[in-house]
Amino acid sequence: MAGIIRIGDRRTAGGVVPVHSAARSFMTHAIACLYHPVTEPEHGDSRIAPAMSGPFGDGIEIAQHNDLCKCTCDLISSLPDSERRWSGIHRVWDDHTFQIRRSTDASLSERQKMSGYRRVCMVIAALVVTVSGSAMLTACKSTLPPGESVLMNIDSSYGRADRLDTSALAIDGRLTEADDGRLYWTSPKAGTDRFGAIFRMTKDGHVSLVYSFNQPDVDAAEPINGVFQASDGNFYGTTHTDKNHTKTGTLFRLTPGGKVTILHTFGVKQSEPQLPNSLLVEDHGGTLYGTTIRGGPSDSGAVYRITRSGEFSVLHFFEPDKRNGAEPGGDLTLGFDGNLYGTTRAGGKENRGTLYRLSRSGEFTVLHSFAVFDDDGQNPGTGVVQGKDGSLYGTTAVGGQNGSGTIFRFSPSGKYTIVYSFPPASSIGVGPSSIVVGSDGYLYGTTCSGGTNKIGYDSAGQFYRVSPHGEMTSLYSFGATSVDGTCPSKERLVVGKDGYFYGVTFAGGSHDLGTVYRMVVPK
Repeated sequence: MAGIIRIGDRRTAGGVVPVHSAARSFMTHAIACLYHPVTEPEHGDSRIAPAMSGPFGDGIEIAQHNDLCKCTCDLISSLPDSERRWSGIHRVWDDHTFQIRRSTDASLSERQKMSGYRRVCMVIAALVVTVSGSAMLTACKSTLPPGESVLMNIDSSYGRADRLDTSALAIDGRLTEADDGRLYWTSPKAGTDRFGAIFRMTKDGHVSLVYSFNQPDVDAAEPINGVFQASDGNFYGTTHTDKNHTKTGTLFRLTPGGKVTILHTFGVKQSEPQLPNSLLVEDHGGTLYGTTIRGGPSDSGAVYRITRSGEFSVLHFFEPDKRNGAEPGGDLTLGFDGNLYGTTRAGGKENRGTLYRLSRSGEFTVLHSFAVFDDDGQNPGTGVVQGKDGSLYGTTAVGGQNGSGTIFRFSPSGKYTIVYSFPPASSIGVGPSSIVVGSDGYLYGTTCSGGTNKIGYDSAGQFYRVSPHGEMTSLYSFGATSVDGTCPSKERLVVGKDGYFYGVTFAGGSHDLGTVYRMVVPK
């Protein structure tokens, strides 16, 4: 059984909390790691020690120093028989400090006592400033049930559905581990003007803002598909549109120092590639490649490349008859042979998608057309990965013997094989998402539904391992606790340098807005 460690709620991870109210509140800063927990080892409560730090350096940056803030944090004793609540209205002083009052509140349930729950507190805050100049600071509690470490969790006191626009907080599902060991992601609707932002998080749950697209000198908005760190140390990514919503995407470079440069704008002409939909991939010469789901002569998408200096070209347009595929989906993979490999969601002989190879000189080859019959998978949308044996592995969310999805293999000799067909409504899960190759050579992935834990009328999803020969092992069923998250993202897991797997769920967690989690897999 794998152990899940929930790093943070997506409400926290999104970082930016626009609040809809008559006062027209707006967000000025996202502040992470405002206070750190300090636990006294003997007979003491976990106490808050002031250690102000955040994405903007030490201290808190707010519009007016004497604003009123409300800070709430649940502190649970190191002994599992009491719970203390710290709350109150506090004034922020000129030296950026504020006081906090403590009062005893509720106690743990008998079930929690028997389970030996032990909780610690981590405050992650979002500062919301209204036009009147007052400020509200919301803080959080974190729980630590057996086998799970919860490092971030924003309090929901001011997160009621009638006041919170949760679309502004969403991670787009893609995580990237950078050279500094931190996890980076894009949030398409975050920021003061809802133009989106890029965030990063340490693996102990400290979130900071990297860049907000509300800057007037950068005409780009709604970053999607995550960011890729190239060999030059810079990050490259794409957005869905520009600030006026007249274009169909941009491609940008982000320096480690936080400077963004637009390298290309998509959709200037109807015949050009439009709507980029993949994480970029780099070849050994430093050229970057990606896909768009629209654009071209048949509006069926394209594969493009761009040099670091910004020279953009189309490597392949998917053809009008769509027999070679249409609507590329998932990320490209640079194969051991130097060719690019990918999948399309549609097109092919039966319009069920294709697996293709594309040389860097533009030679395009269909390797497999997915079919309705013969228990084949259908409509792949997550790309492929290359295993240690040189074979390409991928998934389809539907099709197979039971219609519940497949894992397929395409060998170096050109043989296509179904590795595993997912059974209907099983404890293994249904509708597999992207897969990755672990250091042990096994394939790891998730399903958004299925598994053993029911959430309403559906199951919460599954984390699994499968051998290249089809031996399936269920490692973890999401929804096992009230806070571990449900419906993991379809994007590829991150295989961290520390050997753990990192991913995102779209729902569940303390506020049903999803989580960022770390999965510990037994050897």
